[in-house]
Amino acid sequence: MQYNKLRKYRSQAITLESELRDSKQQATSAKSKYAEWNTELQQRLKELREEKKTWISEAATLRSAEKEAKVLHFYTSSHVST
Repeated sequence: MQYNKLRKYRSQAITLESELRDSKQQATSAKSKYAEWNTELQQRLKELREEKKTWISEAATLRSAEKEAKVLHFYTSSHVST
C-alpha cells in the first residue's frame, strides 16, 4: 500500500515539475514579447514626436512666408495704386 502511494506521489511530482517548467517557459516568452512590444511602442512614439517637431517647424516656416507675402503684397499693391 505504501509503495503505491509513493509511486502516485512521484508521478504527481513529475507532472507538477513539468507543468512548472512549462509555466516558466510561457512566462519567459510573455516577458520577452512584452519587452519587444514595449520597444516597438517606444520607437513609434519617438518617430511620432520627431514628425510632430517637423510639422511644427514647417508650420512656423509657412506662417513666416505668409507674413512676408502679405507684407510684400501690401507694399507692391500700395505702390501700384499711387
